[in-house]
Amino acid sequence: MKVSLILPSQKSRFSNLYEVYTDLSSGLTRIGVESQIVWVRTDDKLRIPFGELIRTDGKERYPFGSAIEVDGSQLRTTLDELQREGSFIVGVDDYWFMNWLGDQHIRNLAIWAHYFYGHTFLFKRYRNAAGGLVRMATGYLPNELAIRTARFYTRPMFLHPVFAQSLWTSMLLERFLTVSVKGVLYIPVEAKLYENALRKEKSGILAFIGGPKDTDLSALDSTLKIMAQRNELIDFFGDEKFGLKFGEIYGWKMNFIGKVERTELIRNYAEHEVVISPIFNGTFEMVPIQSLLSGTPVISFTQPFMEVVGPSEMVANINNPGEMRRKSSIWKCLDQDTVKRVKERILEKMESSKVARDLVTMLQDLFMREF
Repeated sequence: MKVSLILPSQKSRFSNLYEVYTDLSSGLTRIGVESQIVWVRTDDKLRIPFGELIRTDGKERYPFGSAIEVDGSQLRTTLDELQREGSFIVGVDDYWFMNWLGDQHIRNLAIWAHYFYGHTFLFKRYRNAAGGLVRMATGYLPNELAIRTARFYTRPMFLHPVFAQSLWTSMLLERFLTVSVKGVLYIPVEAKLYENALRKEKSGILAFIGGPKDTDLSALDSTLKIMAQRNELIDFFGDEKFGLKFGEIYGWKMNFIGKVERTELIRNYAEHEVVISPIFNGTFEMVPIQSLLSGTPVISFTQPFMEVVGPSEMVANINNPGEMRRKSSIWKCLDQDTVKRVKERILEKMESSKVARDLVTMLQDLFMREF
């Protein structure tokens, strides 16, 4: 069995999708399944040169499987050839890839609802993504209009089998877009990356600031007023320009830690007392998961990732000031048994080998009859 993963060329090694595919390939390798990255050259101005993104020779950046470079116009032919060889094709719902699919009728192709950009049209700029789903879907736009607007993006999901990256995403797809979901495949994480993260000395606050359309600056400001003194320097990563603008508008001193690769980011998680992720437009943000795996409590909109973490003293709802105050006092003397229990709970569903086995089972159930 062989699994081919589609990666558009505008995705750099700093992107979440690159990390997801690296971890998934690692898991597939450990369970004895061959994997391959199909790196597709797009016309995007942000296109990353293939040689800079993936080096299979030295294995510094893409350590598992193999990789091939394909021009966007040749992708259909390449996928046909891979399928004749018995490969299963998995494409994440990246914006470029979903638009390319269009009317493409490709056998043995599964779409992994990972980014789910289509939800933007349903919940556009609505503050509280943690609850009130019906109100969210109908209060901002008429429900039928919102669904029609999102269909141009989600249409390929009606033509191919779809895996959701969480129960939360599955519910959004099925309830509001009537997309049939074949199963849930959680985002894989490499446990070994976090093995030494629990013993770090911690101080200060680390914030993740996404783009202007995804970040609730008001919620971040309210949280910082509870958690930090006005003269405290706040470290942040993500959108540098937007983060510094936030500091100017709300009067906080912001320190951009730079565009760092994952190992450095994990070190930063582990060295801070708390991580704040005020992202309200995502379907399963990984920042809270990565923070908890690093042994650091997190404040965020809690609904999506709580299906994995469960109730925990290490997680506070960004919409609940009382909860933040109560739990922050606990975090000052957080015991390592609590940290390890949360980590184990996450890895039960998201460890890369486990996710790889789930993927293989789903693909076999869907497509093996065709061979």
